Amino acid sequence: MGVDGAKFYVPHTKAIVDAAMREGKEKLSGGIFRPFVNAMIAKGFEDVQMFADSLVSGENVSDVTAVPSQDEAKVLALMDRITSDAMSRLDGAIALRAKNRSELGVGEPPLLYLIVATGEIKDDARQARVVAREGADVIAVIRHSGQSLLDHFPVGMIGGGEGGTYATRANMRHLREELDDVGLELGRYIQQTNYASGMAMPEVAAVAVQERLDMLLCDSMYGILFRDINPYRTFLDQHYSRMLCAYAGITINTGEDNYLTNADAVAFAHTVYASNFMNEQLALLAHLPPYLMGLGHAYEIDPKVENHYLLQLSEALLSRQLFPDHPLKYMPPTKHIGADMLFAHVHNVGFNKVAWLTAQTILLLGIMSEGVRTPHLEERLDSIRSARLAFNGAHDEGSVIRTDGTILETRAQEVLANTVRFLAEVERDGILPSIEAGKFAEMRRSLTGGHGYDGVITRSASYENPIFATIEERLIK
Repeated sequence: MGVDGAKFYVPHTKAIVDAAMREGKEKLSGGIFRPFVNAMIAKGFEDVQMFADSLVSGENVSDVTAVPSQDEAKVLALMDRITSDAMSRLDGAIALRAKNRSELGVGEPPLLYLIVATGEIKDDARQARVVAREGADVIAVIRHSGQSLLDHFPVGMIGGGEGGTYATRANMRHLREELDDVGLELGRYIQQTNYASGMAMPEVAAVAVQERLDMLLCDSMYGILFRDINPYRTFLDQHYSRMLCAYAGITINTGEDNYLTNADAVAFAHTVYASNFMNEQLALLAHLPPYLMGLGHAYEIDPKVENHYLLQLSEALLSRQLFPDHPLKYMPPTKHIGADMLFAHVHNVGFNKVAWLTAQTILLLGIMSEGVRTPHLEERLDSIRSARLAFNGAHDEGSVIRTDGTILETRAQEVLANTVRFLAEVERDGILPSIEAGKFAEMRRSLTGGHGYDGVITRSASYENPIFATIEERLIK
């Protein structure tokens, strides 16, 4: 709607919604849009930001739902104007991003995807420029480790993040400006990604569209299984987030690698493909086309397992065959990477080679020291050089791989059969009961528990969200 800013680190958006929910969340069953606009008219405001500032200026934040109803024609006219302004902001950012991508051109797959995570966005940006010059195509700023459980989107250029850097509008904008600058220097467009996950998933997506990001991590069940966020909350939020991605042409990345981090990669390989199919269907319901679905899988079989490389090759081939039109995202080994950095570096070569042979699209590069510490810059550069060496050394090997009657075929058939059986069980029992029963990643989650359940509200017949409705109407057309 155009509300930004914070008071004592509490975003205005959160403060206004929390004030409206003080006497019970049911007051917002019709949404926040109409009460906010109605209160604007009652108080004589024309500017959205100025009105939001006024609401939080006192000791207690004003409750917009307590304001008597105003003239209906005026309310509808102002709602239309705010919606039009919002769509103009989105459309302007989308058009500029498309122009920049078209003029400079994006890299050819496999796209080399590197994470920077210093905790300070300016340091992240400096590292991003260096790795872009070395050949990186996609830069991800991993989020501060606790941000997924914040029920709001932080405001400002915030540093001091542990295990990553805070995702904020200012931080996203700073990195986008730096990547645009180095992209002009290199003559190629550098893609930017962040994490539309956690309890502020739709807020991240909305800001990411306006700040011209190219990819967002946006999984249908990651928050439920691995962050204990309420299932209803997560399914609702991922739907809105993915509609925003569909409208903007942002590629989502799903999080199937987490299944194999928590369970044995050989015995539970089928859960990855089951999740892929579910992520695909939920994305289609949000009007997201296959070419924007970066479905995930990972190179996580224990290297002590006999034929582990061939098993990984088989499963990566299966992913490509099952989802031929999708920009698959392939994740490097992490579970069995420890303190032996030289072993990790060698193990990552196998991952790089499989990615090349099976035409993966988005390749998150493994880094030798990630099992020990936040990697140094030089180690990030080593990962790019290793990938380039593997790609060149196996350039035409894909044309001579034989699958019929080999372990590659038998393993793929085994995994696919297990996937079909698993999905049949989920269809029989239902997705939500299956989550409660712990069928996914062996994690049991309550339908009425978990983080964020207090923010789940049953919609009334009078629910209004004109921005959401406008986006959905345009997507359907």
